[in-house]
Amino acid sequence: MLYSSIAKDKIGNLRVPLYVVWSLTYRCNQRCLYCGIWKSKIRELSTKNVFSILDQLSSLGTKVICFSGGEPLLRDDLGKIIEYAHKKSIPHIDINSNGALVEKKIKEINSIRMLCLTFDGPEAMHDRFRGKGSYQKVLQAVEAAKKNKIAVYFRTVLTKFNLKYIEEILALANKLKVKVIFQPVTLTTYGTNCQHDLVAPDKQLREALGGLLLEKEKGNAAINSPEEVLKYLIRWPKTKRVHCLSEKTLFHLGPDGKFFPCGWGRDLKTIARKDACKLGVWRALKELPANNCRGCNNTSSLEFISRLAPLLKSKFDFNKDSFPKSF
Repeated sequence: MLYSSIAKDKIGNLRVPLYVVWSLTYRCNQRCLYCGIWKSKIRELSTKNVFSILDQLSSLGTKVICFSGGEPLLRDDLGKIIEYAHKKSIPHIDINSNGALVEKKIKEINSIRMLCLTFDGPEAMHDRFRGKGSYQKVLQAVEAAKKNKIAVYFRTVLTKFNLKYIEEILALANKLKVKVIFQPVTLTTYGTNCQHDLVAPDKQLREALGGLLLEKEKGNAAINSPEEVLKYLIRWPKTKRVHCLSEKTLFHLGPDGKFFPCGWGRDLKTIARKDACKLGVWRALKELPANNCRGCNNTSSLEFISRLAPLLKSKFDFNKDSFPKSF
């Protein structure tokens, strides 16, 4: 229903913010080994300015806003922001979170559609990446969300340390009845240009993704990605660039109210942005530089493209141009 609703909008060559990933803050209460976004010292919009942008997004037909970060639950006004977004008839509100504050703040967020929780594997592995006690906080977040009828997803960043735990991750996900978005770690610490040593050897990563594909074909309900996306990830980067909808329908918004087409694998300090507070949302999107990248392995974006492109009747043949017949 969501993707059909988005596809009904006549996009053409216009930039229409149907799906907005909005980092309300870069502050975070955890220090994940593969993320450095918390190091970005950037001003945050006032509640009033957030409301102003929500007014404009509503008038432009935005269907989904995913509040992200950093950790968005660190914003004391998040409940008010969600309430106002609903008031402006934005149909779907999602949150990306590490889960640490979910149980405490569940009453403020209990009207959202979906909660995506970062999850790195068994307790020892998860806590190694995020800090002692963080694993239990995720489980508490799942329970709190489900009691409030919020759909829950895990996002598991695949590194050389947790590939061997994929089977355990899927077993827990099936037990909890949540889906998992498997995301290969970026080559640099997320949000920066700093190198790290977390990337799995290419052969091992392909084998792990191949195992996920086989599980998907067997009907494992916990794996969120469609088969074509898993095939794409297996071949990456030796595959053609997909027609990225970040250039038309999917946009990113920083804590300071500046739009950018995508920040995947890039240093957020240097990426080109346009200020929605100064220019207004429509003009900011219109003047946004083209996203001239070589393509990426951002699982969430690929899933969005995979599900939406057929409904848009795109001329781009997802399977023929980008995905192999076998791996």
